[in-house]
Formats: sequence, C-alpha cells, structure tokens
Amino acid sequence: MTRSLPGCPSLLAALDRVAEAGSRPVSAQSAAAFRIAFGALALAAVVRFAARGWIDDLYVAPEHHFTYAGLWWVRPWPDWGMQAHFALMGLAAAGVALGYRYRLSVAAFFLLFTYAELLDKTTYLNHYYLVSLLSLLMVFMPLHRAWSLDARRRPLAEGATVPAWVIWTLRAQLGAVYLFAGAAKLNPDWLFHAQPLRIWLSNAAPDAPLIGALLRETWTAYAMSWAGAAFDLAIVGWLLWRHSRLWAYAVLAAFHVLTGLLFPAIGMFPWMMTACALVFFPPDWPRRLLLSKPIRALLPYQRLLPSFPRRRESRPIRGAKRRLDPPLPIRGEDAANAAGEGTGVGAQAPNPPLPIRGEDAIRGEDAANAAGEGTGVG
Repeated sequence: MTRSLPGCPSLLAALDRVAEAGSRPVSAQSAAAFRIAFGALALAAVVRFAARGWIDDLYVAPEHHFTYAGLWWVRPWPDWGMQAHFALMGLAAAGVALGYRYRLSVAAFFLLFTYAELLDKTTYLNHYYLVSLLSLLMVFMPLHRAWSLDARRRPLAEGATVPAWVIWTLRAQLGAVYLFAGAAKLNPDWLFHAQPLRIWLSNAAPDAPLIGALLRETWTAYAMSWAGAAFDLAIVGWLLWRHSRLWAYAVLAAFHVLTGLLFPAIGMFPWMMTACALVFFPPDWPRRLLLSKPIRALLPYQRLLPSFPRRRESRPIRGAKRRLDPPLPIRGEDAANAAGEGTGVGAQAPNPPLPIRGEDAIRGEDAANAAGEGTGVG
C-alpha cells in the first residue's frame, strides 16, 4: 500500500479550486472592450505605417535584409505583394475590432503581422513582439461573445460571458510587460548614470519648446530614470488592488501619454498599453461606467445608452411564474372584498397585488403592466 506524499491532497485541492475559479463565467464586456481596442489600434498602426511610406522604405527599397537565425526563408514579397500584405493585415485588424469571423480574423492578423516583423532584425521593437504575443493568445480566447458581428449573427444561449481565466491571462501578459521592463532598468547605467534616458531627453528637447530647457537638465534625467523604474515595478500591484486601481490607472495613462509625446518613435505602444490596461478593472466595467451618475448626467440623450438589464425575463415567462406563485396574504381593501365574498356577495374579489421587483418591473411601462395584473384589470 502506497502512501501519498505529504501535502499532495491539499495541493490538489488548491489546484482544483484554482481551476474552478478560472472556469467561472464572468461578464464578457471587458474582454470585448479589449478586443475592440486592440483591433482598432492595430488598424490605425497599419494605416500609419502605409501612409508614411514605411512599406517601401523598410521592405521594398533595401537590397539586403538582416534575417533572424533559421528564418532565412522569410523574405519580402515584391512591391505589389507587400502592399497587398499590409492591406490584408488592415482588413484582419478591422475584423478583430468588429468581431467579424473573429477566430479567422485574429489568426490571420497574427500570421501577417508576425511575418512582417520577421523580415528584418533592424525593424524590431519590443512592443511589436507584444502585439504578436497578444494576437496569438487571442486566437484561443472567446473575445467575440459580446459587442461583435459574430454575436449578432449567432447569439449564444449561455449569454455574453467568458471564463475568468481569459481575463486572468490578459492581465498576466500585460503585467509581464511592466515587470520585465522594471527589472531591465535595475542596472547601473539606468539608475546611476541616467543612460540612455539623458540622450533621449536631449534629442526630444528641441521638439518641446515649453519644457525643452527642463529636459536638458541632468537631474531631470535622473528623476525620470528612477521614477520610470519604480513605475514599472509597482504599477501591476496597484492595478490589482481595487482600492488603488483607479488612481493607478490615472498614473498609468499620464505616464504613457507623456512618453508617447516625448518619444514618438515608439509608435502605438503607449496608446495600446493605455487602452488594454483597462482589463485590470472588473469584467463588467463598461456597464458600471455607462450607468455611473457622472456619465448619465453628462449625456442628455440617455435613451441612446444601453440599459444593461440584469437577466431580464420575457413577459410570457414572467406571467407564467406569476400564475404559479402561491397566493399572498390579503391586506387592506382586498380583505374587505374577501369578506364581502364570504357573505355571498356576487362580486368577484380581485387577485391580491404582487410585489413589483427591480428585475421584473423597474421601469415605466413594465411597472404599470405589473400593477394592472395585480389589480385584476381585464
């Protein structure tokens, strides 16, 4: 008879609890917002790349390309082929944002984007690698269950939910970006010599007339070096803690807007991280945002906003449930009517009114209908 290793039952039980929690359905709204933001920004990046003539400058005009080890066979297409390649990439990004043939769109985008980035080492940017990783993960995630053309064509019986592991995985991938960036800054050049940030700020100073003199100061480079390292190492923890999440996101947005303005060479990365970091909020954050009092007060035409009902049932189902409900205690005027009925009066007493619940009749016409049913009208 074999004995189990000490701690194995508790470890297996913990793993079972994690698996159960990961499979728990949560609102698909945050995942849908992530998909829309990712696809829209990817489309904007493709348009920007083509509009600036970088397709010809980087892939068509050069006679030699520095290929990656083992990928010598990845070669640029002819001129028309590269133009078609990026056009298809833009269409795939639009399909991701719209949720049209989502699985096909995101898989096509991953292949087209990654192929373009593997053409030449000299075009490498770390956030291009991030885009490839995110698009690969999205292939296996049901991010099209809400706010998509696919959901309109084929509504799901289980509703607009996704497993919790989808949100966890997206948070983990984005969190890894900040943690690795912070770890990479823990070196003498960055912390004790403010390099290469001093060079970058000096180059950015002529394009910032209001703060150009400040950017040339040595202490500015040191302050931003240490602040950048602290930001990357701490921001994930602050985003995960619900009490500090809103303020942490405000700092994150300000940080990325500043870096995007000072260093335009990093492209769409600041805007993509700002938009995608919203996944750290609760899965139903779009509903909470649109139903918040400040948003409702700012928008004059509130009827145009989605109502986000809480699993509201259809009227036939509500009527059937009312007929099956047991009679409620008779009070007030209904008691008097019942007494009259007991004396042989021919008038039929109305049914007792049912309580109007928030889910069943919280608004206008439904409340009136429920009240009409409760008084026995008709």
